Amino acid sequence: MAILLRVGAAASLVYFVFHLLWGFNYYRVPLHQKLDLGRDYTDEQLIAMTERFLERANRAHEELGYADTVKIDLPYSQTEIMKRSTNGYDNLQKKYPNLAYRGRSIKKSGWSLGLTYMGYSGYYNPFSGEAQVNRLIKSYRFPVVSCHEIAHQLGYAAENEANFLATLATLANDDPYFRYTGYIFTL
Repeated sequence: MAILLRVGAAASLVYFVFHLLWGFNYYRVPLHQKLDLGRDYTDEQLIAMTERFLERANRAHEELGYADTVKIDLPYSQTEIMKRSTNGYDNLQKKYPNLAYRGRSIKKSGWSLGLTYMGYSGYYNPFSGEAQVNRLIKSYRFPVVSCHEIAHQLGYAAENEANFLATLATLANDDPYFRYTGYIFTL
């Protein structure tokens, strides 16, 4: 019985520290309110937006100089992609100062094989404050996942909000390959 008490006390302590360090972000003001975005839309608006993103993705593919059926591989290493990921947030902070990325601690995960088996592309470590990206994912996903994990570093805990910010950051990036991956992810 004493061992159960110790395990329960340790788990409680870890849970408390998690909330103290980062877990309270789950209770923050929703992103759509912070950015003053509407939440309601019609089916017609959704279809129109999807068609716009499809057109932009196709245009971005052509602008990269590839034929329409050719697979695009990013010409950057994973380390270079992580460095370039911050550009989108640097551009976004001009309009939305609360999206300024100051921590700049993103790296490839040493647990990538386990993450792959579990179906995870990356994670945010609330105890170290590091964003970690699965080094085994496909290169075209690496920019979006890097930007997604940066969104978690900025304190956006909800997955849908981190995905939205990853989309904004890739589309705001100066690099055309990043914008392409953002359009593909959005679709």
